[in-house]
Amino acid sequence: MVLRQSLVHLLLQEMAESKVEEEQALKKLVSERVKVATKETSMDKIRQREKKYQKLAKTIDHLEREKREESAPLIEAAYQQRCQQGLVEERERHKHEQQVHIC
Repeated sequence: MVLRQSLVHLLLQEMAESKVEEEQALKKLVSERVKVATKETSMDKIRQREKKYQKLAKTIDHLEREKREESAPLIEAAYQQRCQQGLVEERERHKHEQQVHIC
């Protein structure tokens, strides 16, 4: 009877230790899965942020191109006006030099 009680006691003790080991293994597994899930979530957030930045960069490029296209005729007109104004000033200077030279 004592032998039987000691065997039962040993079996119960082994079962308790086994249960503790299983719980520890389960906790470790859950912890690892949480880490992986957190890492995946972080990577997803990073991908979404990169996608958003790429979209913003593309929008900025389009706006800059539009701005250049709108300003090109204005720049051309200003250049032409300066050229014409320069020609007028050059003609006036030339006339003035001729008049001074003639006198």
